[in-house]
Amino acid sequence: ISTIYLDNNKLVGSIPAFQGENQPYLEELHLFSNHLSGSIPSEVSTLVSLTILRLEKNALTGSIPISFSELAVDTLHLNNNDLNGTVPDTLAENTNLNHLTLQGNPSLKQSLSMVRTNWEEFSADCRQHGPCPCCTKCYYPVGHFFELSPKCQKNLFAQIIV
Repeated sequence: ISTIYLDNNKLVGSIPAFQGENQPYLEELHLFSNHLSGSIPSEVSTLVSLTILRLEKNALTGSIPISFSELAVDTLHLNNNDLNGTVPDTLAENTNLNHLTLQGNPSLKQSLSMVRTNWEEFSADCRQHGPCPCCTKCYYPVGHFFELSPKCQKNLFAQIIV
């Protein structure tokens, strides 16, 4: 199996602890828009062939496993859950990761170290940790949401932080 699409299936319960040795060819895991709860199992990071992990729009809690910094994923969507804690700074250092969405997790704190100018897609809420460069110069109709992508604000943070 290389791809699992189980999005929009009204699944409930927790995410199974996928083991890399049992799923060596799994490249895509789509579990978004369900009713999954509990924490994200750190064992997901043992899926060595995984390039896309979509867990958005569930009821996931807990923190983002620090082992996610070692994932070879290109796309990681964790938005619109109930994740908390602090996003691991090392996630931004993962050169494989080009698409990261975190917004809609009211208790999740992101540091400005998550900001880099070569994201293809990056979105997060910065509302929960007070003023930051993205919020002082950019105003959006809904809260303090910022988005960085080549289509809209390429190199936005490079211009603000300098």
